[in-house]
Amino acid sequence: MALAQIQSNCCPKCKSAKSVIPVVYGALNDRAKKEIDTGKAFYGGKKIRLTADQWYCKKHETTFGPALNEKPGLSLVKSEADQDLVRSGGVLA
Repeated sequence: MALAQIQSNCCPKCKSAKSVIPVVYGALNDRAKKEIDTGKAFYGGKKIRLTADQWYCKKHETTFGPALNEKPGLSLVKSEADQDLVRSGGVLA
């Protein structure tokens, strides 16, 4: 695992990535369900929010960032109307 990756998914409470797993959002396929059932991922809900956290610490049972909209070069919002909705705190369904 690369140093940059370790730093980005370290729990802010324990400063470790050992108990950290990715957060999965949206409709789940069989693979995602298996990852969640086996404790390799955490289900964050059906709605995908750009301010949603990407990591879950199993030790502290808490989610943390960076949020999707804080990742450089990542954009799930394509239209100007959707960008306005996100800026105003709305949710893309």
